[in-house]
Amino acid sequence: MGNVQKKGITSGSFAELARKHVDIEAFKAQHSSLEQFTNCVIQTTSTEELYMILSYSRKTVNQTGDGHFSPMAAYHKGRDMLLILDVARYKYPFHWLPRMTVWDAMNKIDKETDETRGKHVDIEAFKTQHSSLEQFTNCVIQTTSTEELYMILSYSRKTVNQGRDMLLILDVARYKYPFHWLPRMTVWDVMNEIDKETDETRGFMMVRKKIS
Repeated sequence: MGNVQKKGITSGSFAELARKHVDIEAFKAQHSSLEQFTNCVIQTTSTEELYMILSYSRKTVNQTGDGHFSPMAAYHKGRDMLLILDVARYKYPFHWLPRMTVWDAMNKIDKETDETRGKHVDIEAFKTQHSSLEQFTNCVIQTTSTEELYMILSYSRKTVNQGRDMLLILDVARYKYPFHWLPRMTVWDVMNEIDKETDETRGFMMVRKKIS
């Protein structure tokens, strides 16, 4: 981890690490094509069951730094642009990039590997409005009963009281909130809050650990 924090991680190592936890399909830009990339973008943004992580050079998109990983969340066909959910939000907010610019950025050679960068695609997602409290509870029990599943929650933050029947939340914004317990019913309620961007409820994702 110390080496990763100092030098970062290559696309291949990222995919290898991810395969220990989820099913993932990785593509190097040099072994792919613009048509395949575009088809994957359309496929990913047409379903709630796939996610795409881009590996690209920041230099090509006029940002500081070089090699970077971030998920792609949406595709605007009319403007031919991709919505990048930059993981370094302290540095760059979520932003749109032209599809061709992203393709060019993925085709830059990674000095560590002498190969191009690329994309990584897969997960099982649920919207609470299309799910039920029983299904959610069963997924919680299933996830915490095995080392092969992980659950990621999408919810609206609320002030809550401590109590029993609680879930341990590993908040990714640890600089803001440490890991904390929330009542299961409260989590269900906050996942049912409407997301103003989509006019739909939030939800949860079941991530299956890949069995080697």
